[in-house]
Amino acid sequence: VPNGYLGQDCSAGAYAYDVDRAKKLLAEAGYPNGVEIKSVVSNISAQQPIMEIVQAQLAKAGIKLNMEVVDHATYQAKSRQDLSGLVFYGAARFPNADTYLTEFYDSAAAIGAPGAMSNFSHCSVADDAIRQARMEPDAQKQLALWKDAQVKIHGDVCAVPLFGLKQVWARGDRVNYGYALKGALNLQPPITELTTVSAP
Repeated sequence: VPNGYLGQDCSAGAYAYDVDRAKKLLAEAGYPNGVEIKSVVSNISAQQPIMEIVQAQLAKAGIKLNMEVVDHATYQAKSRQDLSGLVFYGAARFPNADTYLTEFYDSAAAIGAPGAMSNFSHCSVADDAIRQARMEPDAQKQLALWKDAQVKIHGDVCAVPLFGLKQVWARGDRVNYGYALKGALNLQPPITELTTVSAP
């Protein structure tokens, strides 16, 4: 769950970067010479360069990431057909834990499930906590359930969070939104029928 969202809890800590341990685990799993993973990658500038960095980091541990670089629409379609062994995904959602936990970590949202959405990892370890939290009327108990879900997801390594991207908005003095901007749940300030642009 992203930093700053209601219910976000990072108390489980971050994953350690340990190339030697990764190699050892691969060998124990029967891959002493490494392993290859296919990943469908979007060619947009917000994804391909990041996946190239991930590819280089994985290579240090003997994990070869074979990237099939495609246009963004094809990437979305192929990801939802379970054709990618590793999926890079970014999202902006309503700022509480339930939106991320339900969409990305409830098994009902896994590829092929009736409510398929974005659970590319086929994660189910926190289903009970996620579903209980969604119906819990007591705010403190709900926070505890969200925390429990995040600890389980972290322990099962359902996903590896990479970064949080902050939105930066800029506008010229000639633009008047037509309202006082105090914040927005959109990816940009909404432009409405009240917005005007004055002549230079």
